[in-house]
Amino acid sequence: MLKSTMWTALALVGLVLVACSKKEEAAQPSTPPAAEIKAAPVQAFAYVTHIDGPVTIYSVGDYTKVGEIDVVQGGRGMGLSEDGKLMMVAVKNTSDMAIVDLETRQVIRRVPVGIDTEGIEFSDDGKHMIVTNQADENVSVYDIETGDVIKRIDTRDYGNRPHGVKRSPEGKHFAVTLAYGNKLLILDHEYKVVNEVPTGEIPQGVTYSRDGSEIFLVLARGKAIQVFNAETLGLIREMPVGDRCANLSLTPDDSQLVVVCGSSKEIKVLNAQTGELVKTITGGKMPWGVIISPKSRGSLNMPG
Repeated sequence: MLKSTMWTALALVGLVLVACSKKEEAAQPSTPPAAEIKAAPVQAFAYVTHIDGPVTIYSVGDYTKVGEIDVVQGGRGMGLSEDGKLMMVAVKNTSDMAIVDLETRQVIRRVPVGIDTEGIEFSDDGKHMIVTNQADENVSVYDIETGDVIKRIDTRDYGNRPHGVKRSPEGKHFAVTLAYGNKLLILDHEYKVVNEVPTGEIPQGVTYSRDGSEIFLVLARGKAIQVFNAETLGLIREMPVGDRCANLSLTPDDSQLVVVCGSSKEIKVLNAQTGELVKTITGGKMPWGVIISPKSRGSLNMPG
């Protein structure tokens, strides 16, 4: 019953996002002539969940705190709809997903999802959801419209506790971390495991660079960021970071990494190429998830 309820709820989440995006698209006026279009700077914001507090909002650039969103304590992983207008926040204390309108910064809906799910990503055509299930040691692929399981990949032959999942920018591959396998898996567009790569200790959050050339992942126990060549899967560089860092997100221009480190209660901003510390934000309450809007590459990470 729990599994049935979970995939039904996850399908509902996907449908809510798709429906809202289509509604917004239908409401948009016709595009004005090119001569009338004026380029305007877009301010990016970093949204950070805290296990013992609200979602905090920081302006990307100077990283000053500009607001909070109350989703009830226990916020964990998060993600954005493709149009960047809705944010999803997994809330452990209430075993549900809060869907937030980023314009009003208000929760507009809550969807029960249970506690087994760790990460979630969409296929490039928006028809499938790829979900990592730590408790069941598998990666499952769901049809968003019907909720049917298309494929289930048992990860125990590779390692335990699948955690993060990200789609490559071209949509042909998915990167999956196995926290207790110290491994990065690469799935193809048919959701077959085509490569496995050893990593440092307890890989968790993972993301691709905008051009798809690099894969970034954060090591909770290894206290580092590892960067892999997305084509050869060779380790390019490693950058030290704080205690039990769980998730990370690239700024829209890929120049900086925002990394959340729960045990040290810090949010660290790093130069994405050199690992040089740009800024440390303290005073949070066990930061866990992070997403940046507008996003360079989005995904859903929903720790259980």
